[in-house]
Amino acid sequence: MFKKILENKKISRIAFFLFLFSVPLGTKKFIFSFTGGTSEFDAVFIFLDDALFFISVFFMSIAFFGGIRNAYGNFISFLKEEKRIFFSVLVFLFFSLFSLLFSSQLPVGLYFFLRLTISLAQCLFLFFVLRKNIISVTFLSYTFIFSAVFQAVIGFLQFLSQKSVGVWFLGESIIDEFSVNVARFPVFGAPLLRAYGTMAHANILAGFLVLGVIACLFLWINKEQKKIRTFGDFLKNRLFFRAVISICLFVIFVGIILTFSRSGWIVSLWATILSLCVGIFYPRTRRQTIHLGITVCILFAILFMSLGWMIFPRATLSRNEPSVNYRVLYNNIGRDIVFQKPFGVGMGNQIFFSKESGLYEKYGIYKNIDQQPIHNLYILITSELGIFGIISFLYIIAVATLFSFKKKFFVFLKSPPPHFWFGAVLLSSLLVFGLFDHFLWTLGSGRLMLWLVLGIMMWASREPSS
Repeated sequence: MFKKILENKKISRIAFFLFLFSVPLGTKKFIFSFTGGTSEFDAVFIFLDDALFFISVFFMSIAFFGGIRNAYGNFISFLKEEKRIFFSVLVFLFFSLFSLLFSSQLPVGLYFFLRLTISLAQCLFLFFVLRKNIISVTFLSYTFIFSAVFQAVIGFLQFLSQKSVGVWFLGESIIDEFSVNVARFPVFGAPLLRAYGTMAHANILAGFLVLGVIACLFLWINKEQKKIRTFGDFLKNRLFFRAVISICLFVIFVGIILTFSRSGWIVSLWATILSLCVGIFYPRTRRQTIHLGITVCILFAILFMSLGWMIFPRATLSRNEPSVNYRVLYNNIGRDIVFQKPFGVGMGNQIFFSKESGLYEKYGIYKNIDQQPIHNLYILITSELGIFGIISFLYIIAVATLFSFKKKFFVFLKSPPPHFWFGAVLLSSLLVFGLFDHFLWTLGSGRLMLWLVLGIMMWASREPSS
């Protein structure tokens, strides 16, 4: 009985679904602190997604390869075939490890290096299972949508009640009307709690919801257009599907608005416009993309008419706002670190170095709660890993994105596989998000989002396997 369960491929896919679904969940177990703090910057945690990842690997190894040893052999052979990808990962790991020679908090650096290694393993494993057709891009898309809708509903309930809604076991922070140091935005003088779902901050929720938006757009644009012979076929094969996707899009868009994350708004708009432009460019997807564009315009009109009173006050931008001003100061700190330490200050050590060297005080940041990581992914990586570290990071992105198709570039551009643009929009959206925040590098959910999307891009840029 137990053996049949282990060999059941559906159960192994369910395990992988749970792993992907857990990306935005903040469920974690505190182990110990390096400095006395309890944040992810200075303490060790075991996350729910860690356990679910290894469980899914175990089940898939048994169900699809007959055992751990066979799966390991197949995985190693796969990495040998994908030499450029594997080499880029090893180079990045090398410079990440090399940066630890310059770290003042070596235990923190080693922990962050371990975390990076796990994230890269998750990235390569996703690449592997997609390449082996163990899971499909449609499976991924529906999983992202389901999880994003779930998070958007939690965010809506949090906004409605202006406090946490009791799903603490999924990682939700416990917040009420008296909680301080939480993300709020004043509208007509009333400080409104920003939706944060089960994540540590509203901006991180916005980042994940954008992935759900892209998945909705991808499925609509690339759904196979079967010939409609009867009205029943139309209802079953087209209208019902589009109605469900429209509802999911609306719910996720509402969730993004309620995060009050301007970077989330910018990136969701970027992802939507880019997806529509790509869909209209190719004749085979032009018709359904036009229908999607009309639907999106209707949804936007409804959202602006009903929630415009919240959107427009937040849409303004001022250099004097603390959120804007601090980002500029953090970037200045990063610039100083790069000039002082071109080989980096060590993984996970930017905050500690900035405190020890007086850089926060130099720029007038005295409160401990304001002494945060640099809010720019690229400057942050450069400050911690050095010049060679950021080059190796960009090298991974380049290798993951460059076409490996045997066709010539313009032939490929004329007729690329649909999943290439899915990966490209996902990755470009997160990379744009990286211009405004640090969570893709410093926090568990953010790291998982970044490296899983890179795994999707690695697969999406490859010639389809048979």
